[in-house]
Amino acid sequence: MNKALFSILGIIILFILIGLFIPKSFDCKVIDFDIEQGQSLESISKGLKEQGIIWSKNFFSSYVFILGKATQVKAGHYQLKTCENILKIVGKITSNHFPDRKFTIIPGWTNMKIEQELIEQGFIDGEFIAEEGYMFPDTYYLNNTNIIDELISKARANFNEKVGEISYDDLILASILEKELQILEDKKIGAGVLLNRLNIGMALQVDASLTYILGKSSAELTQEDLDLDSPYNTYRYSGLPPTPICNPGLESVEAALNPTDTDYWYYLTTPQGETIFSRTFEEHKQAKWEYLR
Repeated sequence: MNKALFSILGIIILFILIGLFIPKSFDCKVIDFDIEQGQSLESISKGLKEQGIIWSKNFFSSYVFILGKATQVKAGHYQLKTCENILKIVGKITSNHFPDRKFTIIPGWTNMKIEQELIEQGFIDGEFIAEEGYMFPDTYYLNNTNIIDELISKARANFNEKVGEISYDDLILASILEKELQILEDKKIGAGVLLNRLNIGMALQVDASLTYILGKSSAELTQEDLDLDSPYNTYRYSGLPPTPICNPGLESVEAALNPTDTDYWYYLTTPQGETIFSRTFEEHKQAKWEYLR
């Protein structure tokens, strides 16, 4: 009886030792793994198992729970290895070292919007100051020190890699296309329309540059807004606004650099997001009556 009991205990101990010290794989692959704020231990364990980082989600969660470390798991971005055992993995996600955290810049976000999101997500509690247009939209992994400098540095390096050389005027044009139009083909035609106007000194008359400085939507613009004396008012002044009006994505940059040669001079966007192009002002008025009344 005692021999049977010792045998069972031996098997259990061996099972525990294997579970703790033997990794899922000896083929050492690095896997990016995100833990979200408030994510449950069960969900984390399931994710680790599904990504092939651990061999048993139940063993993992039980071990973390028994150690009393369930509340010590830190949200963030981790680079875990399939050749790391459970002891090592638990140590990483519960250590005093703060992991990288994920922050995503959406195409069309202004720097003011980036600042708001950084504050809301707990990255910073003050101003975010950067050059508009160069915060390339993408997902960035940041640590808890020098967040602003780190984000600006990574976004600018990403911009240089993905966009490369681009004139300031083309960047401004790309930022307008990002806010005004939705799909690549429309953006290319829209770029042709705006260049047609620029080439003859005709006012661009885009709402986006006004909404940029006023913080309003196009639907909220009043006649008083349209009369505003500002270089960003492209109804009142011809030419491009003085700076980019957002951080454009790659499609908008591509459209600005590769505009469609067109005989359109006007466009509008319907409430459903469709772009209607017109060759004459009379066609444009008719389109406004059909789609915007």
